[in-house]
Amino acid sequence: MPRARYRLAFSLALLACACATSCATSEALGPQQARFPAGQRVTRSGALTLEMSEARYDLRELSVKVSLTNAGDAPLLVERKGVLLAYDELEFPVAEASAPELTESTALAPGSSTELELRFVIEQPLLEAATLHLLSIRRDDDQWLDPLRIAVPPPAAFVQAAAQPDAE
Repeated sequence: MPRARYRLAFSLALLACACATSCATSEALGPQQARFPAGQRVTRSGALTLEMSEARYDLRELSVKVSLTNAGDAPLLVERKGVLLAYDELEFPVAEASAPELTESTALAPGSSTELELRFVIEQPLLEAATLHLLSIRRDDDQWLDPLRIAVPPPAAFVQAAAQPDAE
């Protein structure tokens, strides 16, 4: 099935689910959550390690919990504008970050870790893997690190709903 038709079919299925939600919420497609075993979703660039521990999905929003660890001996700076979610040939900036807030240039001291929850507002449900990008990372002396990329799998319930024959 061509991608555009697949998306139209899925959008219609989601609309049907949304309409059914007002009448009966027990079987409606709603927010989904996935947890990943420790170490399963890890990527590294030099002294910086990124580990994704949890993802929460909604129809137009994705929230991921990540841990950043600086194992080096110099501070690392992560620039907010370089944290993007790539999906369906589009890139989405961080809409909100918590615990602690991701500032314009967040410093990570040598030997320290921080856990962040990053929220992205996306334009359509996540049916295929997206990619979390950390593009702008540098050492204190303006030496840039290689970008970090990690795949964010789609929620199984969204993919299953899109693949059902009655969704066509």
